[in-house]
Amino acid sequence: METTMKTFRELFPTLFTEGVQERAAYLAKSVGKKLRQAVEEDNSAPHGLGMQDPKEIILALAQADPSGGRYLTFITNAYISQSFKFEDFPQVREALVLFNKVRNQLPEGNRDVTHLRKVGDLYKLLRPFRQQSAEVQVPASKRAQKKTETENITKNEINTIVDTPAFKVVVPLTHRASCMLSRADTQWCTAREGGESTFQSYITRGPLYIIQAKINGQKRQFQIHIPDGAFMDEEDSPISAEDIEALSKIPGYKKFLNTLIKEYYPQVLGESVNYSRLKMLAGIM
Repeated sequence: METTMKTFRELFPTLFTEGVQERAAYLAKSVGKKLRQAVEEDNSAPHGLGMQDPKEIILALAQADPSGGRYLTFITNAYISQSFKFEDFPQVREALVLFNKVRNQLPEGNRDVTHLRKVGDLYKLLRPFRQQSAEVQVPASKRAQKKTETENITKNEINTIVDTPAFKVVVPLTHRASCMLSRADTQWCTAREGGESTFQSYITRGPLYIIQAKINGQKRQFQIHIPDGAFMDEEDSPISAEDIEALSKIPGYKKFLNTLIKEYYPQVLGESVNYSRLKMLAGIM
């Protein structure tokens, strides 16, 4: 334990201020058991972290807090709710930096981040500001370049499952393709610059299906990873029942489901009924 603590101190010395220590100790007493359970179910968590004292887990989570501890309660509760994983730290930290910057522009009831339950709620709250920031930071020439790069993704970088004007499903085979298809519009760790190792860890377990659809006149994106039982929206939150209902009305979605059934139901039944995958397949129909 002492070696681990020394490593944390060397890597993240700012986390060990007195205020952060006190907040971590308080949170550990109230949510320690739930915290350990969340770590055990997070396949991206540092090895052995769940066996440590809950306070050490919270200090590890504090890496995602750009405020020096002010957002630690929100981060801890959001992690317990399983709305993000350790692999999502860069997106969470980036969102909290933006929240801190635009907080006074938000409705008064949304200026306290602890009122939010999940990280996806924070992403949705900040989406208009992310879009504004992207438009300011990325010149028109760069946006045009990105569009050209997306169009030039080679055939050996993606596997197209369904391709219609209103509905498309592709499987990115390279990290570059994943980024080009989704980086600007989603909070997915698999479509983030510098996230190649995360992308590879997913595709070694099974394909990532990226769904691009028009719902109520809006362009939407979703991502499915069946081995992990994940069906996420743009904000990296589990897809809502309303979105599943809207997708089910699109003919291309039914074609896609037939593809999944042919590919996964034999596996499910061949594994003495893998109920987690069976539930996953049933949930998206």
